[in-house]
Amino acid sequence: MEDDDGLDTSAVLPMLQLVVANAFDHEDPQQLLQWAQKVLPIGFAEVLHHSDPAVNAKASYWLARSLWNATPLASNGFRPRPLPEPEPTAPCPCGSGDPHSACCLPWRDPEPRTPEDIWPILVTTQSDAYWLRAEKAGRLPAIGALYVAERWHEFERWQPLRKLAEARLAAPRDCTPEDVECLLEWLCDAYENLHRTPRKRLALLARFAEHETPAIRAVANRRRATIWMDAGDEDAAQAAMLEAQRDDPDSLEAVLFEVTMLIGASKWEHASERAAHWHAHFKDKDDVSNEALDVLDALAKDPQRTFEDMFVGDAPPEVLALLDWIDRNVDRPLPSLRWKALGAAEDDATLRDAYQLVVGRNQRLFEEEWQSVSGMEKPFGTRPFSGVEGECWNRREEWIGWLLGHTQALDSMTVLDDLTILLDIAQRQLGPGNRWRDALLTRGLAIIEKHWTPHRAGKLPWVLEANRPALRLLASFIDNGVVDWEDGRTERAIGIYLRLNPNDNHGVRCHLVDRLLTVGRDAEALACAERYPEDMFAETRYGAALALYRLGRLDEADAHLDEALAHLPLVSKYLVRDRIARPRKSDAAAGMTIGGEEQAWYYRDGMRDVWMNSSGALEWLARRSRA
Repeated sequence: MEDDDGLDTSAVLPMLQLVVANAFDHEDPQQLLQWAQKVLPIGFAEVLHHSDPAVNAKASYWLARSLWNATPLASNGFRPRPLPEPEPTAPCPCGSGDPHSACCLPWRDPEPRTPEDIWPILVTTQSDAYWLRAEKAGRLPAIGALYVAERWHEFERWQPLRKLAEARLAAPRDCTPEDVECLLEWLCDAYENLHRTPRKRLALLARFAEHETPAIRAVANRRRATIWMDAGDEDAAQAAMLEAQRDDPDSLEAVLFEVTMLIGASKWEHASERAAHWHAHFKDKDDVSNEALDVLDALAKDPQRTFEDMFVGDAPPEVLALLDWIDRNVDRPLPSLRWKALGAAEDDATLRDAYQLVVGRNQRLFEEEWQSVSGMEKPFGTRPFSGVEGECWNRREEWIGWLLGHTQALDSMTVLDDLTILLDIAQRQLGPGNRWRDALLTRGLAIIEKHWTPHRAGKLPWVLEANRPALRLLASFIDNGVVDWEDGRTERAIGIYLRLNPNDNHGVRCHLVDRLLTVGRDAEALACAERYPEDMFAETRYGAALALYRLGRLDEADAHLDEALAHLPLVSKYLVRDRIARPRKSDAAAGMTIGGEEQAWYYRDGMRDVWMNSSGALEWLARRSRA
């Protein structure tokens, strides 16, 4: 690959760094040009396009001259001091002795380099200490600070990045709002890696939320809103977002941030309303592009699909091909699968009335080929991942190409199961909506419903490995839908799962008990919880006690609550307190500890409002806890 100077760009960077460093350090154009004509043809002959020494000498001269003309010089306020253009009839400055018009003028690059081209090279030529001194002295321009900070962020140089970004944000001279946002984002990343605690980051953002510059306050509050939304504190996130909008009321970026945050919380209707509001607000403003208005209009009409399409717009071509393949084929006719009755002994409760999925030889060979091409392995037990998914996603070109020629893969429970896991780990590329994974999970549910109608007897116990892809698809569908119960599909899926796998290896009963209590169906919540008397889930232990209390069966409620307190005492502590700090998140590999603070936190987060809205329930809980 060559650039406009006839140079091999894969090997030219060290040469460019040497030239720019010489120009910056000596600030002497004549010395630079003489040095370039002596050194560059000899030391870097392998990267110059032409083997003729005379041509190489000319190329070296004009490369050095073009770099000099664009290099920011410290003595000139980090601005270039370009050499004047030679007259066409004057002797060519390359030293050939010929007129410039007959020598180098015809093949020189018509597009000169700019300081923006040089800064990414220049920042690599000086030490961290040099740039920090320049920033502290107030000499470093905004463009230089951005390029230095960007490089340190890329190479995880967190300590100097923190010092430079804090100094620059304390007095953001000549910075655009976009500059401010980048610096503050990078500064937060530096804090996250240096301190490993959200408290430090929130303290930093709280400080910048009081900054005298409205743009900095707006960026800080948007970042605070993101942190609180990730922590599940929607009220705090909403308050921070409103503060950001007050400081930056006409920012399209702030508007898209608000709508995106609502979409991330699956508040599709609210997101649509806000997008429509902002579309009306901006449509008569001259400085707002038609493209931005079109985006807001699309978000108002269909926020979920529009956001997903925006998110995946820059995805690699093979990923876009996979998503298109899913969109075109996921509604194909449902397959006819075969589940065979085991005929187990009546005294074997787990396998009584049990069935397992049976596949023929051709289907088995097909699924083995898929697993060979993709490299996928089934997770151990009920874990969501096996650990190989990241490597499999990195080799996606091979298995996506295979899928494009095998539409029948959508009829296999094994392949559907694997694909939903692969799309789950691709969340960063596909966005939080990930409608393609939703579509595959919906297909999995439809296949199961087709074969296991409400009147069909029998179970699909988890202990039989052949049943696990189907049960894992059901459990994933349920987990995916717990934020949106209104259409009844999630509750229906839980009913199917608990009927087919009464042992409930995935704990989906917890979602159901919480939901039933939330909508006041206390007797049903109690019946579900009491099917699992040995549970160590807060949802069923405390849920049964709350259901009995609300049903007026107080003696039974006391007994159930005492049992819950004996096994899971921290849940009560987290429920009764008005405010309590969120505990440190457990290691993903180790999982959440039963009876630990994280379990108590999640139960409080999901169900404290229900307890508060149950007259006297929290007071009753507090009394029983003290007793």
